[in-house]
Amino acid sequence: RIQKFTSQGAFITKWVGEDSGFGLFNFPRGVAADGQGNVYVVYADHRIQKFTSTGTFLTKWGSLGSGDGQFISPRGVAVGAAGNVYVSDDGDDGSGSFFYPSPRIQKFGPATPTPTGLQAGPGNGQVSLSWNAVTGATSYILYMASTPWTNWSATLPGAMKHENLTSTTFLHDGLTNGTTDNFAVTAVGPLGESHQ
Repeated sequence: RIQKFTSQGAFITKWVGEDSGFGLFNFPRGVAADGQGNVYVVYADHRIQKFTSTGTFLTKWGSLGSGDGQFISPRGVAVGAAGNVYVSDDGDDGSGSFFYPSPRIQKFGPATPTPTGLQAGPGNGQVSLSWNAVTGATSYILYMASTPWTNWSATLPGAMKHENLTSTTFLHDGLTNGTTDNFAVTAVGPLGESHQ
């Protein structure tokens, strides 16, 4: 779990979890906060997660490996004044075998912003969607469901997900006239997917 206190040590809030899903924890090893109060947590399962100051999950990045943006055994995290995130990794997989010549530190740019200006133009059995481009984004993900959501899931009624979109427009057809559909778009960049 993560706990938040005032500078005098008074308890404010906490958030907990015992899994590896979004917003859940699997052996958290380090915590840092940025200038906006967002919280970064480094995990034993080779990833970083970012939360709001109240514990709402925002985004994540990282996977097992020795390449750029990957981790073997991340140990610490820090955030610089410009919003860059620094992660230390000792390269030990737990067996005593080290995958790097020496422990390393990786630097990541500020998190990918969420696209703004999502617009929907209805048509006959279709909707034309557009949004503002995000600098540094490599692709976009479009989410849809027939009911509003807090955390999108493939089990939501009418749920659909379109990944690897490289344009800021999308024509969604095959819809039923007279029904309500809900959409959200995220951007994917070097630090993973933005918040919905």
